Amino acid sequence: MTDMAEIWKLLGDWLNPNEYPRGQRDGYAAGRAGRKPSYVRMGLSMPLVFHPGSNVPLETYADGYKAGYWQGHAERLHEQAKQRSRAPAPVPTQSAGTSMNLKNQTVMRRGIEGQIELLEEYIQFLNGKSEELDELMASEAQALEQLEEEGISESFLETLTEFHEEQKSRYQDLKEQLEETLSKCCSWVSQLEEVE
Repeated sequence: MTDMAEIWKLLGDWLNPNEYPRGQRDGYAAGRAGRKPSYVRMGLSMPLVFHPGSNVPLETYADGYKAGYWQGHAERLHEQAKQRSRAPAPVPTQSAGTSMNLKNQTVMRRGIEGQIELLEEYIQFLNGKSEELDELMASEAQALEQLEEEGISESFLETLTEFHEEQKSRYQDLKEQLEETLSKCCSWVSQLEEVE
């Protein structure tokens, strides 16, 4: 009797187009193993034989696979995080200390003059970016004027002008941030020149 019940169950599984559980099992196994998602086994579905042309077995398999994969993936990452939290903290090696010493030696070799030069180069870079922002805003305003002269519809022009005003506000905020950074760099240069 048990054999017959198993046969009916197997036949029922084949006739049922819902492949979600099988997809979930396959996805879970792949997620736990750390493999990339692969839907290759999706086509190995007996319900496709009994439901030709139906997308239900494929869709339910894919949905189950995704859910199972992310569940397995999350569990694997959780276990790895627990293992890392139990592991002792790494002890700094000689090479890590040597790296820091080399960096400090480079700074010292450059000296104050070198630091001033580097800061001045950065100040020039920031000034260039500030000028680029000014040029960008001016060219955008000119483009809007040209559109108006060429007869763009008023509704389009109004929307573009509003957008331009919003952009101008953002550019102004960015320019103020650049000015703050410039001010700090100039202050550092002054301080270094006093030490020199």
